[in-house]
Amino acid sequence: MTRFLPTVAKVAAASLVAAGLASTAMADNTISYDVKMSFNEAQLTTTSGATTVLADLSKQAEDACSFVEPILRTERVDDACVADVVRQSVIAINN
Repeated sequence: MTRFLPTVAKVAAASLVAAGLASTAMADNTISYDVKMSFNEAQLTTTSGATTVLADLSKQAEDACSFVEPILRTERVDDACVADVVRQSVIAINN
């Protein structure tokens, strides 16, 4: 059964601001997004399944934390964002 996690709020700190994707007028230099993550709950019954779930969550987080860098027009991934989304997803699964 595929289960969807409650919406995970991700907060990307100054790295996105420095990339020019957010207004420099923001007081706290953070950007909040809502990300819906999904996983197959049945896979959590084995170590290899849990490893697969973690890899799937990481891929979903990379997709959610990707952006096109405005000057070079290249796709980039905010690694701090990915780590935070995966961390919050694992916490949500464990609760």
